[in-house]
Amino acid sequence: MGASRAAVLIVQADPAALARSGEGREADLYSGLRVIGAGSARSLGVGADGAVFDAEGAAEALSRAISEAEASAGARIRQGLLSVGGLARLAPAAATLRLGRGPVGDRDLARALEACRPEPTPRTREPIDAYPVGFAVDGVAVKDPRGRTGRRLSAEIRVVSVDRAALGALAQAARLCGVEPVGAAASGYASGLSCLSDDELDLGALCFDMGGGSIQAAAFRGGRLLHAEVEPMGGSHVTYDVAAALGVGFQEAERLKKTGGEGAAPMVRSTLERVIRPRLDEMFELLQIRLNAGGRLAAEFGKDSGGRPIALTGGASQTMGALEAARAVFGPRVRLGRPIRPASAAEGASAPEYAAAAGLAAHALRAREDAWIGPLLDSLAPRTGAAAAFDWWRRNW
Repeated sequence: MGASRAAVLIVQADPAALARSGEGREADLYSGLRVIGAGSARSLGVGADGAVFDAEGAAEALSRAISEAEASAGARIRQGLLSVGGLARLAPAAATLRLGRGPVGDRDLARALEACRPEPTPRTREPIDAYPVGFAVDGVAVKDPRGRTGRRLSAEIRVVSVDRAALGALAQAARLCGVEPVGAAASGYASGLSCLSDDELDLGALCFDMGGGSIQAAAFRGGRLLHAEVEPMGGSHVTYDVAAALGVGFQEAERLKKTGGEGAAPMVRSTLERVIRPRLDEMFELLQIRLNAGGRLAAEFGKDSGGRPIALTGGASQTMGALEAARAVFGPRVRLGRPIRPASAAEGASAPEYAAAAGLAAHALRAREDAWIGPLLDSLAPRTGAAAAFDWWRRNW
């Protein structure tokens, strides 16, 4: 549910294919998932920051998107995963425990991960995810400690949290549509999972989800989220600039900014060029400042952080000149990103506006492997449904 559009995907799971991928007999982990329905509608009751301020209005828009998706899939939905906008915060935590005799096993790994305890989460934040970022056996860093022997096992994790009020309002809107929320992920992270290749996720890359009210930036390495930022300017800012410059309504301005004024009078096209590019330049320059603040991104990526590939996605990425403006600030390795996982049989589901929704399905698969996440999240925020969400994913995926 973004500032401009509500997007819904219905994903069908093939249990047999999921079982094969879980056993390593399937090359593609996501081969057991397929998008069978897609729907979108103009958002209502959502602020520029992507936060729902009117649950009933948001539910009206979400209901239209759900109905369209159900019609294209020929199926009804009663439960769903939510993509949450706003700034996702990552809290580090680490723990070390003594090992018994014999090699490190799954039980040792789970104990070490569950022993990690970050700083208490503020009451305004909701923990929704956790993942390991490093292990060590007797002080020696290893990618996977299982099978190794030693005296001490160390683990380091990151706990992801989002704004509690934003998540609660979005969940209320979903329930008003008859859909029970069973989990959530930060939208920038979800978009990266759907748009970045396996090599990019592993070796290091960024995803910029350009929505109506903001740009959600997420940095990945080792298949995990390293850092997240939000620039509170998006495609709607460009639309309003166009509407003011040409004296047209919002919907016409939205059309013109994406088509570049194709078929319009020369004066209209020249006005679009004069108005759109400066605003885009401003957005990406401000985003670059946020990403570079305090050297946090360079600390994670090293000296070559500026040369990492970037996928530009989201509905506003289709704005005239957006790719060129992003390349002018971040370099030539910026490309347009579209959902590449899971596979889709639904018309239009590979459009950039569905990037975050597609990533939710990819995110859900992790719950099958990371059985320790539920107990950890439950201990961090037992009043929330985060732990129950992972239990649901494990049973149903």
